[in-house]
Amino acid sequence: MPGNPKPLAFTTFPTYRQKLQYDVQSSTHCVLSFDPAKLELVPHYWPVSEGARVPPAELHQYREAHQYLGPGCLCPLLEPLSEEPVFREAAIYLTWFGRYEGEYVAECAKGQCGYLGWSPFSLTKQVLTFPIAQYR
Repeated sequence: MPGNPKPLAFTTFPTYRQKLQYDVQSSTHCVLSFDPAKLELVPHYWPVSEGARVPPAELHQYREAHQYLGPGCLCPLLEPLSEEPVFREAAIYLTWFGRYEGEYVAECAKGQCGYLGWSPFSLTKQVLTFPIAQYR
């Protein structure tokens, strides 16, 4: 009938976790980390040592001498509402195959929440604008 409006194209809306997954994967200005206390994404500050960014391949050694944690994944959003959300660190590693072959990514260490941050870790990409911090 000519007077009836067309139905909406979307029948479902993304969940908050799906929205955050999209934000993490599409971020080009910094690595985003989930802050369970604020229940939102915040910039992750990449560590520096002696004035230079710590290369992803050296993060394990850097962690042994400093109080550094990688970005937080979205797993706290999967916890029951009755529990206090706890920070869950994402794993940072070099991929061997797939969409990000040859690049460093941060991904949910348990493979449960869909957290996947990528571009900023690649040593071939421009990273001069990403936030940095000196850790103790």
